[in-house]
Amino acid sequence: MTSSDANGAEHGYSFTDHPFQMATIGDTHAEAMKVVSAGHKRVKRYNSTEPTATSTRASQPQPLPTDRPSTLTYKAARLQRTAGILRQYCARAEYRATTLKSKADQLARLPNVSSLTLELMEKTLDDIQSEHTGLMQDLEILAASANWFQNMVNLGSMPEVDLAAPTAAISAVHEALGAYRRSVEVMAESFQTARQKVSEYRRRRHLEYEQLALQRQANESCWERLLRFLLGELLVWTSWFPEAAAE
Repeated sequence: MTSSDANGAEHGYSFTDHPFQMATIGDTHAEAMKVVSAGHKRVKRYNSTEPTATSTRASQPQPLPTDRPSTLTYKAARLQRTAGILRQYCARAEYRATTLKSKADQLARLPNVSSLTLELMEKTLDDIQSEHTGLMQDLEILAASANWFQNMVNLGSMPEVDLAAPTAAISAVHEALGAYRRSVEVMAESFQTARQKVSEYRRRRHLEYEQLALQRQANESCWERLLRFLLGELLVWTSWFPEAAAE
């Protein structure tokens, strides 16, 4: 790797890998670089001073850098690391989803669950839903990077370029996508199961509260009737005492 590559590595980008120097198919590759900028936001400051994709310079084929193999290897290693990180997130999401499903099943079997437990359950569902959304965004960025990197491989398919690292990186991306899809399926099942269990429990508790309220009203009615009877008897007795005293 050259000194330019070393400087670029510090900022997450190789400055010898100039977007317009690599453009051998004109605006098509320039559009691919726009996609990459979504996943590599730190490049935005560097690209802001460059001409647009419609410039004459971009439309003219440019010679490839002499250190392209090392640059390509660096890009492949970076993409492999990104794919590995995404696989870890997918595994964590799958574990959390499976754990949530078991907690939902346990919640349905408990005879008594407090409202605080239900609130925590709902909060956990919301947290995993947010993580699911974040992983989807990461997945889109990784897929864009994979497409961009595939374009780099196609542009650099020459005898002196080692394609082993790019191929391994792209395989790692596909593996991460597969792991994520599996975790999404597990999470979707967990969402459905957990929310169904919580809804069933709340409905059951609501019916129990209604039954208790009706029973309480019935008991109160019995006591009221008894109290009215006793008051009536008391009035009869109190009215009888003066008459008895007068006699």
